[in-house]
Amino acid sequence: MKWNCVALSTIAGLFQRMSEVTVRDPLASPAWQLALRSSYLGIRSPDHPVYLYQGLVDELIPYRVGEALRARWCARGVPVEWQDYPLDHVTTALTGIPAALDWMAARLADEPTRGDCTA
Repeated sequence: MKWNCVALSTIAGLFQRMSEVTVRDPLASPAWQLALRSSYLGIRSPDHPVYLYQGLVDELIPYRVGEALRARWCARGVPVEWQDYPLDHVTTALTGIPAALDWMAARLADEPTRGDCTA
């Protein structure tokens, strides 16, 4: 998979654990950690409602990372609506699309949302 494009590597790695498709954990690399820190969500809070969804067994973005982002934004008063799925990263991303699009359509139609930060 080292020489494949991202799309082919993603398809080849579907439904596999990270340890099955890599020699070592890329997330443990200092270079990866630096890149991840530079794009760290939650440093600034959005000034609009947010819809977040997360896979419970996501190996790319661990569940605790999504949960922590939600908690930070909720603590700052951002109306966050949260949905989790008992799935991995790619399956969650695909499964969550319809609900995310429905949520966005409701915002574009000026329907209010309070989020579910107290849940």
